Amino acid sequence: IARSLGDCLRNLEKENIINHNFLLLYGNGTLLTSEKLNSLFYIHKENIRQDKSCIMTLVYRQLNSNHFEHSSYTDDQHVFVLRDNNTHRVYDYSNEYLDKYQILLDLFKQPNITTEI
Repeated sequence: IARSLGDCLRNLEKENIINHNFLLLYGNGTLLTSEKLNSLFYIHKENIRQDKSCIMTLVYRQLNSNHFEHSSYTDDQHVFVLRDNNTHRVYDYSNEYLDKYQILLDLFKQPNITTEI
């Protein structure tokens, strides 16, 4: 049973359904980037080189404060990310707006952990 998107992707890869790199867009399908998509694949390949168990690279960009917000762009405006500052590995993620977030204390034993809201 897949408990996360990562588990689901690992199962698909194990069954040889996915056997190459691909781009998965989440949300309303809007892609807001001025970057070339090849650079995103390069970043993912570097992540795989550094960590053989890496199956997914999450790309998040924060819009600057003077960016015009179209209502369709704000699906993920409330985001909580717990990640390693050095490796950028994501340990926890939520796009739900909550007054309080529950975090396993063991995660804070990891060096270089940071939270972003």
